[in-house]
Amino acid sequence: MRGSLITGTHVGFRGDLIVEGSLSLGNRSTVRGNVRAESAFIGNDVEIGGILTTTDDTTLLERVRLKEIDSAGLLRSSLTRSLTGSSQKETLR
Repeated sequence: MRGSLITGTHVGFRGDLIVEGSLSLGNRSTVRGNVRAESAFIGNDVEIGGILTTTDDTTLLERVRLKEIDSAGLLRSSLTRSLTGSSQKETLR
């Protein structure tokens, strides 16, 4: 998808979600595949079936479930302290 994407709550995607700009996934949304975006804001109780990859900052709110995250920017999460560096790679369960 070109540009940025902001979703409401309870939105579902069956495959991969690729956004060329920023992504904001609303609470209780689901992505069955991988997610790739420039930056991401992931709401409460979101489930991502694959890998979340960002080239900039990523924020994860509470109870986000995903296989893995690869963020080149700042990673903010209720699960971890804020991390900085050229590349973050975390596996979360």
